[in-house]
Amino acid sequence: WMVTKCLPPTVVFSGESWEENKSMSTYSKYNLNEAEFGVALIQELMEFYITKNPNQARKITYAIICLYREQVVVFRRLLRKANLGNDVGVFTVDEMQGSEAHVVIVSAVRGSNDHENIGFAEDIRRLNVALSRGSCVYVLARHDMFHNKEGWNSLMTKAVRLGIFCPYADSLLRHNKIRQYIADISSMNDEFDTPLPSSF
Repeated sequence: WMVTKCLPPTVVFSGESWEENKSMSTYSKYNLNEAEFGVALIQELMEFYITKNPNQARKITYAIICLYREQVVVFRRLLRKANLGNDVGVFTVDEMQGSEAHVVIVSAVRGSNDHENIGFAEDIRRLNVALSRGSCVYVLARHDMFHNKEGWNSLMTKAVRLGIFCPYADSLLRHNKIRQYIADISSMNDEFDTPLPSSF
């Protein structure tokens, strides 16, 4: 039994402030607010697992999968600032193929007023690869951008139905409530036997 089993296998977070930007040097997209939430989530998950089982917590592996390469750069910078640069791997979807981690955060990156165009984030194969890389997967994706896109709509609809969709990630971060949210969903874990990707 692994301590990560005390949380649901998949949780989806959405933040209204998660706005995408484009690097002027690489032309790849990034989303700073989404990344800041992701790093805070990693920190709180680490603390949560330590309180549950300190010995197992040290063995848990963490990875962040980004749908855009520039987001990898942003996450790595924020993780170094948080002194977590050596504890969390950050990869693109292609780089993570064939690898796994106990805890995976998937960063969708896209967030703009153009809800129709999400680029290659709409590729269902990339989504399935990302969702299958961890035993616990935390998806960061703006609901208004993805809820009506193939694959993403199934993920979000099921998450809403099961009560593991959080549309107020901004508020959790702003009011330092991420740990409390994690504790709340840990009480629901007995309801989930398989991760959401199995439904695809």
